Amino acid sequence: MVDDLDLAIYTDSLSSSPPLPDGKYVAKALLELQYFPFVKDEDEELPPLFSTSDFTQDVAVEIDALPQSHRERGWVEFRARRFDGLSRRLGIPHPVPYSRLVLHVRDNWTDIQSVLDSTTSVIAPRRHDDGRLIQMNYDTAEESHERHTRLALGMEFMVNADVSNCFPSIYAHSLDWVLRGKAVAKRVRTRRTWQEELDRRTRAMTDGETKGLLIGPAISNVLSEVVLQAVDRELKEFRYTRAVDDYTVFCETREEAERFVSKLQLALATYRLDVNRRKTSIRDLRDGLSDSWMAEVRSHLPDSDGSSIKVVQFIQHAELLAKGHPNRSVMKFAVKSVLGPRAESDSLTVFELTRASHFHPHLLPMLSREIGKLGSTDLYVVKRDLVDPLSIQLGKALDRDETDTVLWLLYIARAQLGHGVRPLHVRAALRLNSDLVWLALMKLRLVSPKRLANYMSTLSLIEQSDFDEHWLGRYELFRRGLLAKPKAFEEPWMTVLAGRGVRFVRRGRLAKAKP
Repeated sequence: MVDDLDLAIYTDSLSSSPPLPDGKYVAKALLELQYFPFVKDEDEELPPLFSTSDFTQDVAVEIDALPQSHRERGWVEFRARRFDGLSRRLGIPHPVPYSRLVLHVRDNWTDIQSVLDSTTSVIAPRRHDDGRLIQMNYDTAEESHERHTRLALGMEFMVNADVSNCFPSIYAHSLDWVLRGKAVAKRVRTRRTWQEELDRRTRAMTDGETKGLLIGPAISNVLSEVVLQAVDRELKEFRYTRAVDDYTVFCETREEAERFVSKLQLALATYRLDVNRRKTSIRDLRDGLSDSWMAEVRSHLPDSDGSSIKVVQFIQHAELLAKGHPNRSVMKFAVKSVLGPRAESDSLTVFELTRASHFHPHLLPMLSREIGKLGSTDLYVVKRDLVDPLSIQLGKALDRDETDTVLWLLYIARAQLGHGVRPLHVRAALRLNSDLVWLALMKLRLVSPKRLANYMSTLSLIEQSDFDEHWLGRYELFRRGLLAKPKAFEEPWMTVLAGRGVRFVRRGRLAKAKP
């Protein structure tokens, strides 16, 4: 599911899009760039502590050649704080089933791409300048307004709808249903077809479960597009765009709008999906195109060269507006809108974002970006004053077990500002059941590799799935020679990765904070 800001994205049809990718491009993007979450702006989903650039197609091929036992694997889970205060569960799949799935997609990409022909999907798999396959970057306000207005010409009603719990509800068998036809796929069950093999390898990535795609790796976006573009083909009579699972539809009459909702429900039901009724609405376009909160934010947006006090006042106004729209991503939209064009920042802006992020932790990536824009004088000013508020926020995030908030606070405090972290917070971070947090502690030199190895040796791991849930931390210890005795189902793939020099913690020392 995408935030409300993503609903403001509209693109032209595929005819004006970048050239479509080939299989090798797809595999390179999914392995080296988008294995870990990286579909939004750079350093927005995870701080720059991790990398998958070593995980090449050659590595995946060598893993694929390993004995075929234990294909189904668990995954590393972490939680990301949403704008509404709830957490979203994300996952990093195990490298064995992930390698096999990506290579299978690569080898059958021509056939898969043939069903990815929707001109209504604005976040479909495409070739991008930075090498990624999926991008969810935001248009400028001007571009969004133009496209939105163009689609609304002559229309009187607009429908907003989305799929209920989309990725966790995708049924793996539905991939085969789309690619072979549901009747054929259900009648002719064989593993000799590449379509059924895609179904099977997708299930292997989630420990054999038939329902649900992991939120995080971009391959889940690709697989969801296979299903959702099949739904698109049932809705060709309507004028709409779809951003992942969010539909924005323009209709001449209310009856047409109601018919769209009905047909969407029927089309989704074919693949065991459903409409999110709570987020489905029909609006009379005489009330305007934009949601009231979005129009309000845009109307108060200061000039790009506006003073810092104007920026701060704008953020505070957005905060008041967000209070009246708790189910909308007001703060993220506002902060990105006002700070995105600015090449430099200042201490006043950083102080304001630090204050706001205490109540809206999903703003921490933007705070990190603003700190990175500071000159040496402003950085010197903020370093001392941010110690206590960031420490307080870290303690609360640890209590709530918010993985991404903890990661960002550790990165900002240690790497960007050169602060220490209180020992009690380090101990609490170790107690989190999070490989990413553990590796961040090690990368930031808050915990030694030996101490982390000693701590992980105390974990109660019984079944293979228990080990799989910590494959990332265990591999990084193995690579350093600190995992004394890997299990038989771990050693082959770990040996391949280590022999190829693969590491998932970013290479080199982190840049020190400026004086």
